[in-house]
Amino acid sequence: MAAELGVVSVYPQRAWEALRAIGWSFQAPRPRNPAVAGPEALTHFQKKLAATLAEEEARHPGRSVAHFSRTGTASG
Repeated sequence: MAAELGVVSVYPQRAWEALRAIGWSFQAPRPRNPAVAGPEALTHFQKKLAATLAEEEARHPGRSVAHFSRTGTASG
């Protein structure tokens, strides 16, 4: 984005706003029922989840992996 604009760098907030303006999102469709997904899709999802948890653990050493799991709003 910086090269397109002819500048050295772009502030992350401005880049995020530009991506949102064109409708970009982190979200990807997932099967509603994991049993519907084939073994290949399930393996891919599990590897991606493991990598995400490992990345978060590296960012925040000492915190429990359970901290990064999806929980209700009352926990933290």
